[in-house]
Amino acid sequence: MRILGFFIALVFLLSFQTRADDFPIRLNLTKSNGNTLYVGALLANKVAASFMIDTGSSVVVLNQKTLDELKAAGGTIVKTSQMGARLANGRIRMVQRYQIETLSLGEDCAFRNVEVAVMKNSNNILGMSLLTTTAPFAIFSQPAQLGLSQCGSSQLHIAAVEH
Repeated sequence: MRILGFFIALVFLLSFQTRADDFPIRLNLTKSNGNTLYVGALLANKVAASFMIDTGSSVVVLNQKTLDELKAAGGTIVKTSQMGARLANGRIRMVQRYQIETLSLGEDCAFRNVEVAVMKNSNNILGMSLLTTTAPFAIFSQPAQLGLSQCGSSQLHIAAVEH
């Protein structure tokens, strides 16, 4: 009886196996030496940038260098407000928020009016505020791909604690 139960459970689990082919939008990822995954993006159809995929981050983060490149390229950037951002070390730092006109992942997936937090010495980070709008999504390791079900809403706002 236990063997039958195990077999049924195994068949059930295998029937829900997710494959990259199950997602209409598939983006190739690059891996760092530490196996951190990055996806290429285009900001305001002008500036190419690499974003670290971080499901532990609630926000999309731009580093100051990328923001400066976007400004120099004539991208539309609107300063919104400050927010308290909890860093990986547990500390909270006040950071400036901006709204950028578009953030595109691949050729067919553009997000409009994306709100981002800007940190001076950070990686560009693709956090959950954007990823959840594509749900369901999946991250595959062999080959390294990000699978998206949709491109999400037309306007993204980050979740943050205001100070």
